[in-house]
Amino acid sequence: MKRKIITISVILACSLLFIALLLIMSTKEKQKIQFIGERSFENTPTVVSKIPLDENYALLKIYNNEVFATSWEGEHKGIIFKLDESSNRFKKFLDLKEIVKENVSISDYQFIHLDGEDALYFVNILDPKQVFIVSKNEVIEKYTTNHAIQRMNFSKEGVFTTTWDTTISPQYFKSNLKSRITEPIPFNYSNNLNYAGILLDGVVNANENYITITSYAQNVVLLFDRNFTFIRSMNLNIVNPEFKFSEISGRDPIIHPTNIYPTIHADLYEDNLCVLTNDTGIVEDGDYYIDIYNLATTNYVKSYPFEFVNGETPKEIRIVENQLYVLTNKALHVYEKN
Repeated sequence: MKRKIITISVILACSLLFIALLLIMSTKEKQKIQFIGERSFENTPTVVSKIPLDENYALLKIYNNEVFATSWEGEHKGIIFKLDESSNRFKKFLDLKEIVKENVSISDYQFIHLDGEDALYFVNILDPKQVFIVSKNEVIEKYTTNHAIQRMNFSKEGVFTTTWDTTISPQYFKSNLKSRITEPIPFNYSNNLNYAGILLDGVVNANENYITITSYAQNVVLLFDRNFTFIRSMNLNIVNPEFKFSEISGRDPIIHPTNIYPTIHADLYEDNLCVLTNDTGIVEDGDYYIDIYNLATTNYVKSYPFEFVNGETPKEIRIVENQLYVLTNKALHVYEKN
């Protein structure tokens, strides 16, 4: 009898220990994005319009007050779409597959007014060392870099690109398209980070004063000037979430599926950095925020709150003058900033 009681006690103790371990693991898996202090909600934007979408668009751009996007799905790969104001629908604007005569899936693109003409710069995911320049429906320049391009920004000063090396350390380059010279940008911020190329990968934005990289995985923003010199880093007003890797001998690290991400997207407006985020760090419907930071002071300024329901999730933001655009998987929302 005593032995049975001891056995039952051992089983009960083991069961409680197992449940406790499950609870601990569950708690760790349910990390939250922790904002430091309290958000300030003032002068929130006013709704202007909501445009339902018939496709899953991406890479929202605003150029000359016109709205563009592309898609990474099916037959729409390699096509730039423009929003038609009369019908409130995206219509085909440029089919880059027809122009470059090869398969195209757009990594990123940018319109630039250069030498009196509007030109489209883009990088093909399928050929990531190539920069194409298109004008008047033809390729006017094709520039080959010495590295696979991950993120980029095009400007009159040249091309800013990011990649990482075999140790997954980040590398940044500046390229002069006229001289065809590509040079590395000195950078030592990541020396103490493992797999820093992944941790510091993020959204690249630029304005007249700065180029910024807002990390998806960390609370870090990297700032470069328009001469492509690394200036400094700044921290977002959040607690850095734990970001885990699985390591397998002889293979690149695998990103743990339970990781959460503090940054969904970002954009610059004047000297302000606007960061799209939420409390869960995963893409799902619910409450979202655009947190605004001043780049000159690095201080948090205020936030805009949003709620998305019924499976709608925001992906990208763009801010042009007094207009705020939020692209979701179902609609393009337009707001007026206050």
